[in-house]
Amino acid sequence: MKKLALLSVLCLTLICLSACHQNTRSSYPIAENSEASVRPWVDTVGFAHLDWQMDSIINRLNTRVQFDRTKVWKTVIAPHDDYKYAGEVEYQALAGIRAKTIVLFGVGHKAKNFNLENRIVLGSFSAWKAPYGNIRISSLQKEIEAKLPQDLWLVHDSMQRVEHSLEAVVPFLQYQNRDMEIIPIIVPFMSFSRMEEIAGALSQVLS
Repeated sequence: MKKLALLSVLCLTLICLSACHQNTRSSYPIAENSEASVRPWVDTVGFAHLDWQMDSIINRLNTRVQFDRTKVWKTVIAPHDDYKYAGEVEYQALAGIRAKTIVLFGVGHKAKNFNLENRIVLGSFSAWKAPYGNIRISSLQKEIEAKLPQDLWLVHDSMQRVEHSLEAVVPFLQYQNRDMEIIPIIVPFMSFSRMEEIAGALSQVLS
């Protein structure tokens, strides 16, 4: 029950912090070399998108950031602003994530442009571009799609392609583990009761 509650709180909190149509359900390719199935970068200015950029950022942060590197965390809430403003916080917050498969929740800044609301948004990509090579989308996403009620989610590549919130955290996670895989989930506008409904159902599926 604690795990379910934690996942629910995570999903709800990330939605609350978001102040600021194509529906190709389920079957999507896992072609490793297909650029069409790799989600490209959106923000190449505020975030690192090349390996030497990330190496440089980490080297600079290592000289002034002191924290306990032995701690391991299951859940993190992190900002996604430009590294000039939020890089140090992201570095410290994400350092304790050691899992191979990571579920990422990002806000849907431009969801209104696609008339998206009241459902979480997945993508049909097989991988995401990242500084140290493409990051694979976990096969567990298919299991989530199969088990989560269909009125709670949809696949919308255009939304995932233009949303930059998860690009900030991915390079820090990949720096620590080059074999990581992700399940990226975008959260658009919805009522609090709808948040609770989706968070509860998704928590059970993930558990």
